[in-house]
Amino acid sequence: MSSPISYDLLLDTLRTSLEGLPETEGVGLPLLAICAAFDDFNALSIGRKLDEEALTSLFLGHLGSSIRHASCIWPASDVGGNLMGLRWLHYSRPAENVFGSDFALLIAAPGQDERYRLAVFQAKRCDGSPVDLKRAPTWDLGESPDGNVAPPSTSQADKEQQNKELKAKRVAEADAELERYLGWLQKTDAVLTADELSEIEQRQPGKCWQLTKLVILALRLRHKFNRPAAASVNYVLWPEQTGKPVTYAPVAHARLKRLVDSNRPAPAPVAQQDTASGATLGRRTQHLEPPQSELRALLMTWLTEDGGSGDSLSVDEAADACQLITDCVGSVAIVDLRSSGPALTLDSKIGLVEPAAALSTYEHAFEGTGYTP
Repeated sequence: MSSPISYDLLLDTLRTSLEGLPETEGVGLPLLAICAAFDDFNALSIGRKLDEEALTSLFLGHLGSSIRHASCIWPASDVGGNLMGLRWLHYSRPAENVFGSDFALLIAAPGQDERYRLAVFQAKRCDGSPVDLKRAPTWDLGESPDGNVAPPSTSQADKEQQNKELKAKRVAEADAELERYLGWLQKTDAVLTADELSEIEQRQPGKCWQLTKLVILALRLRHKFNRPAAASVNYVLWPEQTGKPVTYAPVAHARLKRLVDSNRPAPAPVAQQDTASGATLGRRTQHLEPPQSELRALLMTWLTEDGGSGDSLSVDEAADACQLITDCVGSVAIVDLRSSGPALTLDSKIGLVEPAAALSTYEHAFEGTGYTP
């Protein structure tokens, strides 16, 4: 029996097989990594009845592993030695709660010196379009939005009725607020006024629907950079079945759909009268309208299409964006498959550890295991 093939020999064999391929200015490496990550993710993770958090962790794990191995076999790459392929800027479980978003990817823009593109994602499992979104959170009904305590009730029945009316009022107010913010976001050429900016900054840390929170984040990013192509906020839609594409839906494609119920009018103040049909508009449901686009296609476009500075963020802007999103995003990953120079520049801007320290920490994690990374 022949001796088992070693890992180093396997990598050397792969490197040799790739020597004849064109570098295409470094595009081959990220394409290889992204394709492998999505193929493995779809084959091994989708359709396993896992929740969004588990799927998100698996997706990022597939991506990190794929980038690591692709960097080892790509002939012109020094990513593997310097651990520059994928780096975690931020992880906070409390940040990814009912108000926050699951993960964000900051990706180096191709063909541009030290420029980046940012995408923020809230994960959801689904099949089909449009997608119904759950409302969250449930408010403490003991206080009104302005902080005033609800008046004492004379009986339990009165108290329950007061709470029911208060909840209906807050739901109506939250829906109206979401529609207003969506209107601002969908006007791509609109510039927010000082009062509008003040409103979203005050509302951002408050209690609101998850979708409202993400729309506010999208508005803040737009105000900061005014480049929708450079920084986007989306839902990522994990399919229920293996082999289905992973799609995404920008929050700007969201809307409120009014459900008409002519037989059972909804109680005031949520109900509204449709003067044209005479039917009563009952509860409203939040919808996403995802484009027929795969998440892999979005990332590959970012990795292969050159663009002007209007489609990307400078190093300083990328650092600002990272700081802006860390209060509401669970995990922020930087995918930089270029040489260590640009990556180090961004690291210094956002205060990441030096590569030597990162390598030492990485190797220390495997001490005593018998494994050499």
